[in-house]
Amino acid sequence: MIDQNAKHGAPTIHPLELDTTREVASGAYLAKSMDGILELYPVYRLHPDKSSAHVTGCYPCPEGDGTYKTLHKTDSRKHNLIPVRSRLSDSGPRVTVKDIYDVPGLVTGNGSRICTEHGEPAKANATSIQALLDSGVQIVGKTQCNEFAGRGPNIEENTQFCYPWSLRADGYQSVGGSSSGAASSPIAADYIDAALTSDTCGSTLYPAGCGGLYGMRPTQGAVSMQGVLSFCPESETVGIMSRDSTVLTDLAGRCFSDSDKVKVHTRLPKEILVPSDDLRDMDAHIYQYEGRGPNEGKGIITPGEFRSLIFAEQWRDVGKEIVEKYEIENEDRWPPIGSYISSGWKQAKDNDWSREDFEHYTNKIAKTGKGFNDLFEHDEDSICKSLFINLWNPSGFPYYREKSLNAHHLTDPSKQPIDAAYLPAWSGCPAIVAPFDQTPFKSVVSEKEELHPLAVSIMGSQGLGVKIVDRLTAADVLKTVKTGREAF
Repeated sequence: MIDQNAKHGAPTIHPLELDTTREVASGAYLAKSMDGILELYPVYRLHPDKSSAHVTGCYPCPEGDGTYKTLHKTDSRKHNLIPVRSRLSDSGPRVTVKDIYDVPGLVTGNGSRICTEHGEPAKANATSIQALLDSGVQIVGKTQCNEFAGRGPNIEENTQFCYPWSLRADGYQSVGGSSSGAASSPIAADYIDAALTSDTCGSTLYPAGCGGLYGMRPTQGAVSMQGVLSFCPESETVGIMSRDSTVLTDLAGRCFSDSDKVKVHTRLPKEILVPSDDLRDMDAHIYQYEGRGPNEGKGIITPGEFRSLIFAEQWRDVGKEIVEKYEIENEDRWPPIGSYISSGWKQAKDNDWSREDFEHYTNKIAKTGKGFNDLFEHDEDSICKSLFINLWNPSGFPYYREKSLNAHHLTDPSKQPIDAAYLPAWSGCPAIVAPFDQTPFKSVVSEKEELHPLAVSIMGSQGLGVKIVDRLTAADVLKTVKTGREAF
């Protein structure tokens, strides 16, 4: 070290030793001399979370024990501050994590005041978090989500915390759910590269469609859900959202490239299935359900049955313990949770499903999934002969964050009998939502013409990887979207 404060003559050079017991990655550091030893401290820039996307910013403990600490700091406008390392460091993509994943040292809040206030810090990483950290990803914060990862793309159905904002269009659009903060964050902040989410029935795909982001759910079971809030083991999976399709596929590779659920394919599917408004272009056994939903007599699960299964499993795996503990501590009171989750858990409690009930409905999901997978026709070289491509329902947009404002949409209601979010959830198939354009609409909030993103969903059979996304990106079909008011 050179002492520039020497009073006489040339600066004095003091030899210092580096602590060689710790590995030090490249990047910006603050150096401090302690008894002849040069200590290096990583430098973070603190970014304000202007869209209320995050529960908290976080950073790895300097002791290097693998745990994280929350950054309990806000700016003068009460925005949470998110600590982010320089891109000169070897810390990899900057990723936010939905607050249903365990990260050691942080409380897993599950979008719930009860879990946030009374939960203990996690002691180990969720399996998917560990895979990302092992690959060099930088975890910078935890994002808001709907209570217990339930539905609710508006402020009326998000009763626990501030519903995140979307900076798209008029600034009053919904960011969807349940991965609401995960969508809000990359829309608002260019310092966020991607968000780790979950998807049980559209919790990644729907927010991506709302905000003009790339969103994907892999083949069911491709990534372990250990250390993640359980919702419905038969359909839940990790998810990823990003503004950039190359970042999306990069993170996908880090998460599940070694999974035996994802098959190596040497060529791409050759056929595209695109439904007409009434599904006449689809397979006959799907068309027959038009206007009335899947036929229970055929053994295919219905949306109502699927919802009942979701709540029965979450009550069994999560809710029962939370409620009973709260009742013991609060004179037999039911906990103050939102009406959507509360009614679902109460129904599950009253129904008291048997093992046979669970087996009946999980078998229905399996049969439904097989039916959808058969549509794609298996192929050894391309995994499936066909891809199902669908315009991500424009009849649902614009959708304002305040439910009472939602009267006029871009198109008439879709005639498709099965919502696009249910298809991958029931079949276990991989699906990607990809933005490709934007369309004007007259906002009832700004009273100006605004632009809303348009997206397509692409679904293949189980085992299909992300090669199709890489090819479309290389062909300049998929383009990086922007932060802020307009996606393109």
